[in-house]
Amino acid sequence: MQRLRALIASGDDGGIALAEKAVNEYLASFPIAQRAGALHLLQDAIAPLWQASSGGQTEFINMVLEYTDSRMRALE
Repeated sequence: MQRLRALIASGDDGGIALAEKAVNEYLASFPIAQRAGALHLLQDAIAPLWQASSGGQTEFINMVLEYTDSRMRALE
């Protein structure tokens, strides 16, 4: 989560691939049966960052949230 927070703080679109990698590594630390719940926890942790963001940060967080949504759909 620390790496993801740093990437969000920068709001640099070039960090999207790194953010996706951070999400994937986070998920890999959970058993498959718990990954959907882990994604919900991650989204809950990102929500306050989104609320406090603006400009590029908001766009970056939206991309991260879209990625977590796609990962969640893949788990279904």
